[in-house]
Amino acid sequence: MCRQLRVLIFMFGLAAGNAMALCEPPGLRQPAMENGIRDREAMQFLRDRVARFLEERSRYIDCLDAQDNKAIGGIDSNALRRQRIDGYNSAMSEMLEVITAFNAQVQAFNTALEAGSLIK
Repeated sequence: MCRQLRVLIFMFGLAAGNAMALCEPPGLRQPAMENGIRDREAMQFLRDRVARFLEERSRYIDCLDAQDNKAIGGIDSNALRRQRIDGYNSAMSEMLEVITAFNAQVQAFNTALEAGSLIK
């Protein structure tokens, strides 16, 4: 009986550790922002890359939130909680950086569009 309980606790510990491993940091790198995008195709391509990047980071944050919700009332440690918080903060910072850079690209593109200096 005692051996079975130890095995059960060990298996639960492995399952909890594996559940945390499900929230792997996203692998997609930040899209490169080229200065002076001059045509619509290039801007649309960049917009699509930014959207994929943001979607990937959003899924990661959702995973961290789900793990945090599971940890409430369950087995958790300060180290795992800190790891989730650090991952969340990092993902949010990356998203803000990309959105800020993309916004600058959009503004420059729109200014060039209004001035008529874009490639058709």
